[in-house]
Amino acid sequence: MKKTYIIYLLLLIFLYSSLSAQNYFTIGANIDLGFNCDEEVIDETGLIIPKPSIFLDFNIFNENKKIGFHFDGNILFSHSEETLDLGFGSLLGPSFLLLLGKENGFIVSPGLSFGFFLGGTSDEKTDKETTFGQAYVGLGTKINYFFNSGFSIGLNLNYYPFMYIYNSTKENEVLKKIEKRENSFSIGISIGYTDYF
Repeated sequence: MKKTYIIYLLLLIFLYSSLSAQNYFTIGANIDLGFNCDEEVIDETGLIIPKPSIFLDFNIFNENKKIGFHFDGNILFSHSEETLDLGFGSLLGPSFLLLLGKENGFIVSPGLSFGFFLGGTSDEKTDKETTFGQAYVGLGTKINYFFNSGFSIGLNLNYYPFMYIYNSTKENEVLKKIEKRENSFSIGISIGYTDYF
């Protein structure tokens, strides 16, 4: 059933983009910071979770229209000597175009934001293992300004009233685990390249 909905969505996006007059795409990198709000989660995982990512955005507008459709994909990753975290995020919704010149202006995209983030560590020296996971749905906004050169900068704002978080730590055969739903929000900046066709 889910595969059918995904196929319909991709078909709709393809048909809509082929009928549109101008399509803007942006490719680049985000530096997002996710903020936990629950005290128990903060004690175990910290207040801030960095979520750097690479992304691809599409904004589709019909001829002489300033309101269109936005969809994107973000591949999230975080790596250190101890841990590797991976995930995926997306934003779907309307898109608003404000041109300030022939080839520069703002694209503002509010919509439904959702994704997941998974990771963990295993340290044989200290006999410590951790597992971490997030799945979230909420509201988000991307504000992107693109220059004549194609260089673009952006601001990302997200609020997740439906976030499920899992965190377990096993150390010296003692297991401590958190499974709960919480509110969360994130803010970030992006840099990239914007073009249209």
